[in-house]
Amino acid sequence: LAAVVDDDENDSDTEKEGAQPPLITLESLMHGRNDQSLGSWCCVLGNEGNGIRPEVIAECDKRIKIGMAKDVDSLSLPVAAAILMHGLSL
Repeated sequence: LAAVVDDDENDSDTEKEGAQPPLITLESLMHGRNDQSLGSWCCVLGNEGNGIRPEVIAECDKRIKIGMAKDVDSLSLPVAAAILMHGLSL
């Protein structure tokens, strides 16, 4: 899983690396709204300034996003990691 901040399918850097993996939200996973269970997983998180390199995202099976309020840009990396690890362990 590649943890991403936004779901911009038109990111030119990622397009250069190939198609992006499908996007899921943590909330849909927690509420069973996805077609597949994850089974074993590894979650890749990037730094707060640049995120994950496009070529790393392209190697992941899925992108995962934490739903946030409209006016919130992002979460700090430690907070996002804690939320993801808790949500993915349920």
